[in-house]
Amino acid sequence: MGQEAALNAHPACVNFTRGNEVLREFYSPGWPGRYPKNANCTRTLTAPEGQVIEIDFRDKFHLEPSPKCENDYLLIRDGREAYSPAIRRSCGKAFPRLVTSSSRHLWLSFQSDETIEYDGFKAVYAFKPAQVQLQPPRCRFELTGPEAIISTDNITEESVAYAERNRLPIDCTWRVTVTPGKEVYFKQFSLAKPNECELNFVEILSGPELLLRRKQHFCSSKAESVKMGQDNDVTFRFYAARSSLVSAKTRILAVITEMRLRSSEEQCLPTEFDCDDLYCINRSLVCNGNFNCDKLLDEKADCDRTSEQHALAFLTTNSNIVIMTIGCGLLFGMCFSMCWNCIRKLRQDFREKQASRGASYAIIQKKENKYSS
Repeated sequence: MGQEAALNAHPACVNFTRGNEVLREFYSPGWPGRYPKNANCTRTLTAPEGQVIEIDFRDKFHLEPSPKCENDYLLIRDGREAYSPAIRRSCGKAFPRLVTSSSRHLWLSFQSDETIEYDGFKAVYAFKPAQVQLQPPRCRFELTGPEAIISTDNITEESVAYAERNRLPIDCTWRVTVTPGKEVYFKQFSLAKPNECELNFVEILSGPELLLRRKQHFCSSKAESVKMGQDNDVTFRFYAARSSLVSAKTRILAVITEMRLRSSEEQCLPTEFDCDDLYCINRSLVCNGNFNCDKLLDEKADCDRTSEQHALAFLTTNSNIVIMTIGCGLLFGMCFSMCWNCIRKLRQDFREKQASRGASYAIIQKKENKYSS
């Protein structure tokens, strides 16, 4: 509850975040009075193992009405994360229908704007036995340190098989906790269905777990590097609507590097490496086979690795693969053009020689006919 309390700064949020745990009730902030302006309250509900959650609204429900509930609203998501699928976004005066979770978690958020205050709501929750099914394998990874490697290779065969049996999507997250100042660099990025964003995507989120904010969303054939600024917590999410989309065509390999921004007068510390762009990285990352600096200087330094290892580190980056592919294509085109021109020249020379020989033969024949007559 410590993290939740830190997120819910408004004193009236306690009605929402705690409510009455004995009666299993929670309320709009300020209940039984009107809820305050500019309230931003978030919580999760968690049922015991093998149970799901039901929420019923009783006595009163009245939030500021708006066409898309964009002013004051109650948002409920089916899961424990801020990006879990939305079940319902409610406002107005009509009582919402009974809410039932598909797992043992629900994520809830109450928001009010700076204008009109209304009566709010009272909600009662209960835990009910879930339909018997095996608990899905956990596809969540916790990483820390000056460098974090994120790869679709981390997704277990068990997770893929479970999703396939139950016709569920693959939804995996990597949570990286480091000091502020990070860069996400994609060493490899390939989706089974590029540009079909509903089927597969990668997104980068920042902030505490209950209030994740989307920073970047990738679903095409490439992904650019991302500077994360002062966020301590970064969540990397991979989603595939079908388990079959986690195939040989899908290859995500990202490097998250802890970076420190220095002033133009400041020098990097002795324990750091200067990326020559006002950023410093941990010296232990130099010559480790991953590009951690924007200018790739950390792998161009005097490394002890063999030339083959240098070449492999260079060749496995997306940008270099694209450049080499284009270069090979241009080289092939030039060679083909030169060979074709040579063949055309040889054929033209052959025809000219044949024509010249034919003309000479005709002249000789004409002279012989003249002498014989």
